[in-house]
Order: sequence, then C-alpha cells, then structure tokens
Amino acid sequence: VREADGLAMSSRNAYLSAAERKSAPVLHRALLLAESLVGESERSCRVVVDAMSRLIEAEPGAVIDYCSVADPDTLREVHELTPGMTVLVSLAVRFGGTRLIDNTMIRVLS
Repeated sequence: VREADGLAMSSRNAYLSAAERKSAPVLHRALLLAESLVGESERSCRVVVDAMSRLIEAEPGAVIDYCSVADPDTLREVHELTPGMTVLVSLAVRFGGTRLIDNTMIRVLS
C-alpha cells in the first residue's frame, strides 16, 4: 500500500523530517525506473542498479544501503535477465536516522 506520492506506507515514515519526507518518494521512482528499463529490454542488472543508484543519490539526504536485483526464491543477486524470469528488485535507503525499504517484482518479457 502506498501514499499518494508513491512512498510505501510505513510507521517509519513518521520519523522523517519534512524535507526527508519530500525526498523519500525517490524510492518508488527508482523502482519504476527499474521496471521501465527492463520493459525497454535492458538485460544487465548492473545497468539497472546503477541507474537506480544515480537517481537516488541525486536526491538530497538520501544515503543508499543497497539496491538489488535478485532471484525472489533464493535472494541471490542476478547478473543478467532472461525472458520469462521474475526478479525481486529491492532497496534500502537512509534519510537521516530513518531507514526505508521498498521492493517490487518484475517479470522479464521478451
């Protein structure tokens, strides 16, 4: 469940300052970027993670703990995407003393 601006609903959101709360929806935008890249036939997970990281790092106050593209069953990192596979794209980002997490499942089409 998400707020109107895309931020995942969480009790942790209450710990964000006004400025941090304004920056926090970058997590959802990063996941949407990953979906878009994969939908446009990007098959390198490194390219996807790097693009997500650049977007997040450009947001004031955001400090990345991790961005990941992994097998949803084993949580092992995936390096190359192939048609038909489903991956878990996840991230954890700190805003001040608050650590926010978010994720999405992406099915790789042709």
